[in-house]
Amino acid sequence: MSDSGSAGARGTQLFAVKVVSGQENNVARLIATRVQLRGLNVYSVLVLPRARGYVVLEADGIESVNDAISGIKNVKSVVPGMLRIDDVKPMLTMRKEEVKLDAGDLVEVISGPFKGMKARVVRFEEGKKEATVNLVDVPYQLQVTVDANYLRKVQQ
Repeated sequence: MSDSGSAGARGTQLFAVKVVSGQENNVARLIATRVQLRGLNVYSVLVLPRARGYVVLEADGIESVNDAISGIKNVKSVVPGMLRIDDVKPMLTMRKEEVKLDAGDLVEVISGPFKGMKARVVRFEEGKKEATVNLVDVPYQLQVTVDANYLRKVQQ
């Protein structure tokens, strides 16, 4: 999609589809499957975390959207009119990069009770996304286990 209004590079438009709240992901999967099987001109199916009760479709027109959603359980209706990309942008979230830490890495705690303190990684449990660290900004040795999302690597 391009940033100019609601039209993408393919001359597409954005349509909001009202669905039963909590069923957004299920409806999106059903729509995506139908689009693929029938070869409909729907190019994207978006579930926006901050727009509960809605699924956004990028399509070449309302006919394609109606074909994609007709008869699907938990779909209520298509919201009249089209969305602009600027309406959707604030609701898009960037996925955080996966945290990968090794023993000996110097990190900074960016959240929680030890925010702003530097620490050295002792152990990193990838499955739990937790790191055991030694705080280096304290006069005594203090070892704590912290969620890896609360850490930012300073150096190795």
